[in-house]
Amino acid sequence: MPSYAYNTEPVTVPELAGEISDTGPREFASGDPTLNSDGQIVSYTTQPGDAMQAIAARFCIDSYSFASYNHTTGYDIQPGDVLVLRPAPDAPWSWEN
Repeated sequence: MPSYAYNTEPVTVPELAGEISDTGPREFASGDPTLNSDGQIVSYTTQPGDAMQAIAARFCIDSYSFASYNHTTGYDIQPGDVLVLRPAPDAPWSWEN
């Protein structure tokens, strides 16, 4: 079993592994992303019918990390929710939030 499977240290800072890439609107992920002043994708506003897994796939983020960034299982997202795609490096974080 990989060594990371035994990591019991709490996560204290959200971290993005890799780069976000918008692969384009699709069924269940048809909204527009929000960009920061550097032109990086930082968030996404949900649309009616959107699904967490489709949004994560659209932006090349694994659905488990995406759900944890937003403290949700994904089943409770509503149209108009603003979801984090790029966590702030200075944001406090723990799995207990």
